[in-house]
Amino acid sequence: TLSSSSAASDVYKRQTILLVCFSKIQAQEWEIITSLPQVEFTAIKSIDGKLYATSENKLFTTTDGNTWSVENIHPITITPNCIAIYNNKLYIGTTENGVYYRNTIPGSPWSHALLGLHISNFTVYEGSLYICSNGSGVWKDVNGTWNNMTSNLANYTYNVNKMFSHNGNLYAFAGNNGAFYKFDSTLTTWTQNFYYSTSTPDMVINDALNTNNTFLVANGALLLRSDNHGQNWENDDFGLVNGFKRLLYKGANSIYSLTIDFANETQLQKRNTNASSQSNWDSHNEQLPFYSYAMEEFSGKIYIASNQGVFAKADSTLGVENPDINNPKVIVFPSLSINGIFTIKSNITIEKLNVFDLNGRIVLSKTINAFEDTLNIQTKGMFLIQLISNGATITKKVIVQ
Repeated sequence: TLSSSSAASDVYKRQTILLVCFSKIQAQEWEIITSLPQVEFTAIKSIDGKLYATSENKLFTTTDGNTWSVENIHPITITPNCIAIYNNKLYIGTTENGVYYRNTIPGSPWSHALLGLHISNFTVYEGSLYICSNGSGVWKDVNGTWNNMTSNLANYTYNVNKMFSHNGNLYAFAGNNGAFYKFDSTLTTWTQNFYYSTSTPDMVINDALNTNNTFLVANGALLLRSDNHGQNWENDDFGLVNGFKRLLYKGANSIYSLTIDFANETQLQKRNTNASSQSNWDSHNEQLPFYSYAMEEFSGKIYIASNQGVFAKADSTLGVENPDINNPKVIVFPSLSINGIFTIKSNITIEKLNVFDLNGRIVLSKTINAFEDTLNIQTKGMFLIQLISNGATITKKVIVQ
Protein backbone atom coordinates (compact mmCIF):
# COMPACT_ATOMS: atom_id res chain seq x y z
CA THR A 1 0.00 0.00 0.00
CA LEU A 2 1.36 3.41 -0.97
CA SER A 3 1.58 6.15 1.57
CA SER A 4 -0.46 9.28 0.86
CA SER A 5 2.73 11.16 -0.07
CA SER A 6 3.90 8.35 -2.38
CA ALA A 7 0.48 8.13 -4.01
CA ALA A 8 0.41 11.86 -4.57
CA SER A 9 3.89 11.70 -6.07
CA ASP A 10 2.87 8.84 -8.37
CA VAL A 11 -0.23 10.71 -9.56
CA TYR A 12 1.91 13.79 -10.23
CA LYS A 13 4.37 11.72 -12.29
CA ARG A 14 1.56 10.13 -14.34
CA GLN A 15 0.01 13.56 -14.98
CA THR A 16 3.40 14.93 -15.99
CA ILE A 17 3.99 12.06 -18.42
CA LEU A 18 0.53 12.53 -19.92
CA LEU A 19 1.13 16.27 -20.27
CA VAL A 20 4.50 15.76 -21.95
CA CYS A 21 3.03 13.17 -24.35
CA PHE A 22 0.12 15.44 -25.23
CA SER A 23 2.43 18.40 -25.87
CA LYS A 24 4.69 16.25 -28.06
CA ILE A 25 1.77 14.93 -30.13
CA GLN A 26 0.39 18.42 -30.56
CA ALA A 27 3.78 19.78 -31.59
CA GLN A 28 4.22 16.98 -34.12
CA GLU A 29 1.04 18.04 -35.90
CA TRP A 30 2.79 21.22 -37.01
CA GLU A 31 5.63 20.72 -39.46
CA ILE A 32 8.07 23.30 -40.73
CA ILE A 33 8.20 23.56 -44.52
CA THR A 34 11.70 22.28 -45.17
CA SER A 35 11.67 23.32 -48.84
CA LEU A 36 11.60 26.95 -47.65
CA PRO A 37 14.41 28.73 -45.77
CA GLN A 38 14.00 28.42 -42.01
CA VAL A 39 14.18 32.16 -41.46
CA GLU A 40 11.66 34.85 -40.56
CA PHE A 41 8.60 34.90 -42.86
CA THR A 42 6.44 37.99 -42.38
CA ALA A 43 3.47 37.49 -44.73
CA ILE A 44 1.52 34.66 -46.35
CA LYS A 45 -1.53 34.90 -48.63
CA SER A 46 -3.64 32.59 -50.80
CA ILE A 47 -4.92 34.22 -54.02
CA ASP A 48 -6.49 32.51 -57.04
CA GLY A 49 -5.13 29.04 -56.37
CA LYS A 50 -1.62 30.14 -55.42
CA LEU A 51 0.01 30.54 -52.02
CA TYR A 52 2.44 33.45 -51.66
CA ALA A 53 4.91 33.83 -48.78
CA THR A 54 7.49 36.55 -48.19
CA SER A 55 10.75 36.64 -46.27
CA GLU A 56 13.36 39.42 -46.06
CA ASN A 57 13.57 40.43 -49.74
CA LYS A 58 12.13 37.33 -51.41
CA LEU A 59 8.76 36.12 -52.68
CA PHE A 60 7.98 32.39 -52.65
CA THR A 61 5.04 30.94 -54.62
CA THR A 62 3.41 27.49 -54.75
CA THR A 63 0.33 25.90 -56.29
CA ASP A 64 0.40 22.71 -54.20
CA GLY A 65 2.24 23.58 -50.96
CA ASN A 66 5.14 21.30 -51.88
CA THR A 67 7.07 22.86 -54.75
CA TRP A 68 7.95 26.54 -54.36
CA SER A 69 9.40 29.04 -56.81
CA VAL A 70 11.44 31.99 -55.51
CA GLU A 71 12.28 35.45 -56.79
CA ASN A 72 14.01 38.53 -55.41
CA ILE A 73 11.76 41.53 -54.85
CA HIS A 74 14.69 43.82 -54.02
CA PRO A 75 18.47 43.37 -53.57
CA ILE A 76 18.34 44.10 -49.82
CA THR A 77 15.98 43.21 -46.97
CA ILE A 78 12.68 45.10 -47.17
CA THR A 79 10.54 43.15 -44.62
CA PRO A 80 7.31 42.56 -46.60
CA ASN A 81 4.19 42.29 -44.45
CA CYS A 82 1.12 42.23 -46.75
CA ILE A 83 0.26 40.87 -50.19
CA ALA A 84 -2.49 41.67 -52.71
CA ILE A 85 -3.39 41.23 -56.36
CA TYR A 86 -5.38 43.92 -58.18
CA ASN A 87 -5.81 44.92 -61.80
CA ASN A 88 -3.37 42.23 -62.98
CA LYS A 89 -0.67 43.47 -60.62
CA LEU A 90 0.90 41.78 -57.61
CA TYR A 91 1.52 44.17 -54.69
CA ILE A 92 3.85 43.69 -51.71
CA GLY A 93 3.57 46.12 -48.79
CA THR A 94 6.61 46.54 -46.53
CA THR A 95 7.31 47.89 -43.06
CA GLU A 96 9.72 50.66 -44.10
CA ASN A 97 10.05 50.70 -47.88
CA GLY A 98 6.55 51.36 -49.18
CA VAL A 99 5.02 49.25 -51.96
CA TYR A 100 6.63 46.98 -54.53
CA TYR A 101 4.54 45.79 -57.47
CA ARG A 102 4.81 43.96 -60.77
CA ASN A 103 2.62 42.38 -63.43
CA THR A 104 1.16 39.04 -62.32
CA ILE A 105 3.12 37.31 -65.10
CA PRO A 106 6.06 35.60 -63.32
CA GLY A 107 9.41 37.17 -64.11
CA SER A 108 8.00 40.67 -64.68
CA PRO A 109 10.19 43.48 -63.31
CA TRP A 110 9.35 45.08 -59.96
CA SER A 111 8.43 48.74 -59.56
CA HIS A 112 8.46 50.76 -56.35
CA ALA A 113 6.26 53.47 -54.82
CA LEU A 114 5.76 55.33 -51.52
CA LEU A 115 9.36 54.94 -50.37
CA GLY A 116 9.70 55.04 -46.59
CA LEU A 117 6.09 54.19 -45.74
CA HIS A 118 5.07 51.38 -43.40
CA ILE A 119 2.24 49.63 -45.28
CA SER A 120 -0.28 47.84 -43.05
CA ASN A 121 -2.93 46.49 -45.37
CA PHE A 122 -4.50 46.55 -48.86
CA THR A 123 -8.21 46.71 -49.66
CA VAL A 124 -10.39 47.36 -52.72
CA TYR A 125 -13.13 49.98 -52.52
CA GLU A 126 -15.33 51.26 -55.36
CA GLY A 127 -13.07 49.75 -58.00
CA SER A 128 -9.82 51.22 -56.65
CA LEU A 129 -6.97 49.83 -54.58
CA TYR A 130 -6.39 51.47 -51.19
CA ILE A 131 -3.58 51.00 -48.70
CA CYS A 132 -3.37 51.93 -45.05
CA SER A 133 -0.12 52.85 -43.37
CA ASN A 134 1.42 53.42 -39.98
CA GLY A 135 2.28 57.10 -39.84
CA SER A 136 0.78 58.35 -43.10
CA GLY A 137 -2.89 57.37 -43.07
CA VAL A 138 -4.73 56.10 -46.15
CA TRP A 139 -3.67 56.16 -49.80
CA LYS A 140 -5.57 55.46 -53.04
CA ASP A 141 -4.17 54.24 -56.35
CA VAL A 142 -5.46 56.48 -59.17
CA ASN A 143 -4.15 55.21 -62.51
CA GLY A 144 -0.75 54.38 -61.05
CA THR A 145 -0.45 57.50 -58.89
CA TRP A 146 -0.93 57.21 -55.14
CA ASN A 147 -3.12 59.95 -53.65
CA ASN A 148 -3.22 60.56 -49.90
CA MET A 149 -6.78 60.17 -48.57
CA THR A 150 -6.31 61.16 -44.94
CA SER A 151 -8.40 64.27 -45.67
CA ASN A 152 -9.93 65.34 -42.37
CA LEU A 153 -8.28 62.63 -40.25
CA ALA A 154 -6.57 64.04 -37.16
CA ASN A 155 -2.80 63.58 -36.79
CA TYR A 156 -3.24 61.05 -34.00
CA THR A 157 -5.15 58.73 -36.37
CA TYR A 158 -2.44 58.46 -39.03
CA ASN A 159 -1.48 55.01 -37.74
CA VAL A 160 -4.01 52.84 -39.61
CA ASN A 161 -3.57 49.13 -38.89
CA LYS A 162 -6.46 47.72 -40.93
CA MET A 163 -9.15 48.68 -43.44
CA PHE A 164 -11.99 46.85 -45.14
CA SER A 165 -14.98 47.72 -47.31
CA HIS A 166 -18.53 46.64 -46.56
CA ASN A 167 -21.90 47.50 -48.13
CA GLY A 168 -20.47 50.41 -50.10
CA ASN A 169 -18.55 51.85 -47.14
CA LEU A 170 -14.84 51.96 -46.31
CA TYR A 171 -13.81 51.45 -42.68
CA ALA A 172 -10.42 52.37 -41.19
CA PHE A 173 -9.28 51.14 -37.79
CA ALA A 174 -6.76 53.71 -36.68
CA GLY A 175 -5.23 55.74 -33.89
CA ASN A 176 -4.90 55.02 -30.19
CA ASN A 177 -8.06 56.52 -28.70
CA GLY A 178 -10.64 53.77 -29.20
CA ALA A 179 -12.02 55.12 -32.47
CA PHE A 180 -12.64 53.87 -36.00
CA TYR A 181 -13.46 55.84 -39.13
CA LYS A 182 -16.02 55.52 -41.91
CA PHE A 183 -15.36 57.10 -45.30
CA ASP A 184 -18.02 59.12 -47.14
CA SER A 185 -17.06 58.84 -50.82
CA THR A 186 -19.50 61.59 -51.82
CA LEU A 187 -18.06 64.17 -49.45
CA THR A 188 -14.59 62.54 -49.46
CA THR A 189 -14.45 62.89 -45.69
CA TRP A 190 -14.07 60.54 -42.73
CA THR A 191 -16.51 60.36 -39.83
CA GLN A 192 -15.22 59.36 -36.40
CA ASN A 193 -16.95 56.65 -34.38
CA PHE A 194 -16.14 55.17 -30.97
CA TYR A 195 -16.36 51.61 -29.66
CA TYR A 196 -17.37 52.76 -26.18
CA SER A 197 -19.38 55.88 -27.21
CA THR A 198 -16.49 58.12 -26.19
CA SER A 199 -12.71 58.32 -26.49
CA THR A 200 -10.68 55.57 -24.79
CA PRO A 201 -7.06 56.74 -24.41
CA ASP A 202 -4.29 54.28 -25.38
CA MET A 203 -6.74 51.83 -27.00
CA VAL A 204 -5.04 50.57 -30.17
CA ILE A 205 -6.60 47.98 -32.50
CA ASN A 206 -4.12 45.44 -33.94
CA ASP A 207 -6.49 43.76 -36.37
CA ALA A 208 -10.05 43.90 -37.74
CA LEU A 209 -12.18 41.41 -39.60
CA ASN A 210 -15.52 41.41 -41.42
CA THR A 211 -17.21 38.02 -41.45
CA ASN A 212 -20.83 37.25 -42.32
CA ASN A 213 -21.78 40.91 -41.69
CA THR A 214 -20.17 40.78 -38.24
CA PHE A 215 -17.25 43.11 -37.48
CA LEU A 216 -14.51 41.92 -35.11
CA VAL A 217 -11.70 44.14 -33.80
CA ALA A 218 -8.92 43.02 -31.50
CA ASN A 219 -5.77 43.75 -29.60
CA GLY A 220 -3.81 41.62 -27.15
CA ALA A 221 -6.21 42.25 -24.27
CA LEU A 222 -9.64 42.40 -25.94
CA LEU A 223 -11.90 41.38 -28.79
CA LEU A 224 -14.96 43.46 -29.66
CA ARG A 225 -17.86 42.55 -31.91
CA SER A 226 -20.54 44.45 -33.81
CA ASP A 227 -23.51 42.81 -35.51
CA ASN A 228 -24.92 46.08 -36.90
CA HIS A 229 -22.11 47.49 -39.06
CA GLY A 230 -20.25 49.23 -36.24
CA GLN A 231 -23.17 51.02 -34.63
CA ASN A 232 -22.88 49.08 -31.35
CA TRP A 233 -20.04 47.01 -29.94
CA GLU A 234 -19.77 44.35 -27.22
CA ASN A 235 -17.04 42.19 -25.71
CA ASP A 236 -16.69 38.80 -27.41
CA ASP A 237 -13.59 37.45 -25.68
CA PHE A 238 -14.96 34.63 -23.52
CA GLY A 239 -12.20 32.03 -23.18
CA LEU A 240 -9.56 34.05 -25.05
CA VAL A 241 -6.07 34.25 -23.58
CA ASN A 242 -4.39 37.65 -23.35
CA GLY A 243 -1.07 38.84 -24.70
CA PHE A 244 0.41 42.01 -26.16
CA LYS A 245 -0.88 41.53 -29.73
CA ARG A 246 -3.67 39.63 -31.45
CA LEU A 247 -4.21 38.67 -35.11
CA LEU A 248 -7.51 37.55 -36.62
CA TYR A 249 -8.09 35.30 -39.61
CA LYS A 250 -11.24 34.07 -41.35
CA GLY A 251 -11.03 30.53 -42.66
CA ALA A 252 -13.53 28.41 -44.55
CA ASN A 253 -15.32 27.24 -41.40
CA SER A 254 -13.55 28.94 -38.50
CA ILE A 255 -12.44 32.29 -37.14
CA TYR A 256 -8.92 32.13 -35.73
CA SER A 257 -7.33 34.22 -33.00
CA LEU A 258 -3.53 34.24 -32.83
CA THR A 259 -2.45 35.89 -29.59
CA ILE A 260 1.23 36.75 -29.17
CA ASP A 261 2.13 36.32 -25.51
CA PHE A 262 4.88 38.04 -23.55
CA ALA A 263 7.30 35.18 -24.30
CA ASN A 264 6.85 35.92 -28.05
CA GLU A 265 5.01 32.66 -28.57
CA THR A 266 1.59 32.14 -30.17
CA GLN A 267 -1.65 31.02 -28.58
CA LEU A 268 -3.85 29.72 -31.42
CA GLN A 269 -7.59 29.55 -30.70
CA LYS A 270 -10.54 29.15 -33.02
CA ARG A 271 -14.30 28.77 -33.14
CA ASN A 272 -16.99 28.36 -35.79
CA THR A 273 -17.47 31.21 -38.26
CA ASN A 274 -21.14 31.51 -37.33
CA ALA A 275 -20.61 31.36 -33.56
CA SER A 276 -22.79 33.72 -31.57
CA SER A 277 -21.41 36.43 -29.31
CA GLN A 278 -19.65 35.16 -26.17
CA SER A 279 -19.26 31.64 -27.56
CA ASN A 280 -16.28 29.99 -25.91
CA TRP A 281 -12.93 30.42 -27.68
CA ASP A 282 -11.21 27.93 -25.40
CA SER A 283 -12.61 24.75 -27.03
CA HIS A 284 -9.60 24.77 -29.37
CA ASN A 285 -6.38 26.06 -27.88
CA GLU A 286 -2.80 25.43 -29.04
CA GLN A 287 0.43 26.87 -27.67
CA LEU A 288 2.89 27.31 -30.55
CA PRO A 289 6.59 27.95 -29.76
CA PHE A 290 7.11 30.73 -32.30
CA TYR A 291 6.06 34.30 -33.10
CA SER A 292 3.33 34.39 -35.77
CA TYR A 293 2.96 37.11 -38.38
CA ALA A 294 0.12 35.74 -40.54
CA MET A 295 -1.81 32.58 -41.33
CA GLU A 296 -3.68 31.10 -44.28
CA GLU A 297 -5.75 28.04 -45.14
CA PHE A 298 -4.65 26.42 -48.39
CA SER A 299 -5.14 23.02 -50.00
CA GLY A 300 -6.35 21.25 -46.85
CA LYS A 301 -3.69 22.72 -44.54
CA ILE A 302 -3.22 25.65 -42.21
CA TYR A 303 -0.04 27.66 -42.87
CA ILE A 304 1.58 30.12 -40.46
CA ALA A 305 4.34 32.59 -41.34
CA SER A 306 6.57 32.86 -38.28
CA ASN A 307 9.92 34.08 -37.01
CA GLN A 308 11.31 30.56 -37.56
CA GLY A 309 9.94 29.84 -41.04
CA VAL A 310 6.62 28.63 -42.44
CA PHE A 311 4.77 25.95 -40.48
CA ALA A 312 1.90 23.82 -41.80
CA LYS A 313 -0.64 21.49 -40.31
CA ALA A 314 -3.11 19.22 -42.12
CA ASP A 315 -6.74 19.81 -41.14
CA SER A 316 -9.45 17.52 -42.51
CA THR A 317 -12.19 19.88 -41.28
CA LEU A 318 -11.28 22.62 -43.75
CA GLY A 319 -13.71 23.50 -46.49
CA VAL A 320 -12.77 24.62 -49.97
CA GLU A 321 -10.50 27.43 -48.87
CA ASN A 322 -8.56 27.27 -52.12
CA PRO A 323 -10.94 28.63 -54.78
CA ASP A 324 -11.58 26.44 -57.79
CA ILE A 325 -10.53 28.63 -60.68
CA ASN A 326 -12.43 26.36 -63.07
CA ASN A 327 -15.69 26.73 -61.15
CA PRO A 328 -16.17 30.41 -60.32
CA LYS A 329 -19.11 31.27 -58.06
CA VAL A 330 -20.46 34.81 -57.91
CA ILE A 331 -23.23 36.36 -55.83
CA VAL A 332 -24.82 39.77 -56.34
CA PHE A 333 -27.02 41.26 -53.63
CA PRO A 334 -29.57 42.56 -53.14
CA SER A 335 -31.43 41.47 -56.27
CA LEU A 336 -33.72 44.51 -55.91
CA SER A 337 -32.30 47.85 -54.77
CA ILE A 338 -33.94 51.17 -54.00
CA ASN A 339 -30.73 53.21 -54.20
CA GLY A 340 -29.10 51.29 -57.06
CA ILE A 341 -26.20 49.96 -54.97
CA PHE A 342 -25.29 46.28 -55.29
CA THR A 343 -22.50 44.21 -53.71
CA ILE A 344 -20.67 41.59 -55.78
CA LYS A 345 -18.67 38.76 -54.22
CA SER A 346 -16.84 35.86 -55.87
CA ASN A 347 -14.70 32.89 -54.87
CA ILE A 348 -12.06 33.98 -57.42
CA THR A 349 -10.97 37.30 -58.87
CA ILE A 350 -13.64 39.07 -60.94
CA GLU A 351 -11.76 40.61 -63.82
CA LYS A 352 -14.44 42.77 -65.46
CA LEU A 353 -18.16 43.47 -65.48
CA ASN A 354 -20.63 44.89 -67.98
CA VAL A 355 -24.14 46.10 -67.20
CA PHE A 356 -26.76 45.80 -69.96
CA ASP A 357 -30.32 47.11 -70.10
CA LEU A 358 -33.05 44.91 -71.55
CA ASN A 359 -32.40 46.33 -75.02
CA GLY A 360 -28.86 44.98 -74.93
CA ARG A 361 -27.20 48.37 -74.56
CA ILE A 362 -24.18 48.68 -72.27
CA VAL A 363 -25.06 50.95 -69.37
CA LEU A 364 -21.82 50.52 -67.45
CA SER A 365 -18.50 48.74 -67.92
CA LYS A 366 -15.66 48.52 -65.41
CA THR A 367 -12.52 46.59 -64.62
CA ILE A 368 -12.51 45.10 -61.10
CA ASN A 369 -9.74 42.50 -60.62
CA ALA A 370 -10.85 41.77 -57.06
CA PHE A 371 -12.95 39.26 -55.14
CA GLU A 372 -15.48 41.89 -54.11
CA ASP A 373 -16.81 45.15 -55.47
CA THR A 374 -19.68 47.61 -55.19
CA LEU A 375 -21.82 48.55 -58.18
CA ASN A 376 -23.87 51.74 -58.42
CA ILE A 377 -26.63 51.87 -61.09
CA GLN A 378 -28.43 55.20 -61.07
CA THR A 379 -31.14 54.39 -63.64
CA LYS A 380 -34.34 52.59 -62.65
CA GLY A 381 -35.26 49.35 -64.38
CA MET A 382 -34.14 45.78 -64.88
CA PHE A 383 -30.50 45.07 -65.80
CA LEU A 384 -28.24 42.15 -66.64
CA ILE A 385 -24.81 42.15 -65.00
CA GLN A 386 -22.23 40.23 -67.00
CA LEU A 387 -19.23 39.19 -64.90
CA ILE A 388 -16.04 37.89 -66.50
CA SER A 389 -13.65 35.75 -64.46
CA ASN A 390 -10.87 33.43 -65.68
CA GLY A 391 -12.41 33.22 -69.15
CA ALA A 392 -15.87 32.34 -67.80
CA THR A 393 -18.90 34.61 -68.10
CA ILE A 394 -21.64 34.70 -65.47
CA THR A 395 -24.81 36.76 -65.83
CA LYS A 396 -26.96 38.05 -62.95
CA LYS A 397 -30.27 39.93 -63.13
CA VAL A 398 -30.94 42.90 -60.83
CA ILE A 399 -33.66 45.51 -60.49
CA VAL A 400 -33.36 49.17 -59.52
CA GLN A 401 -36.71 50.41 -58.23
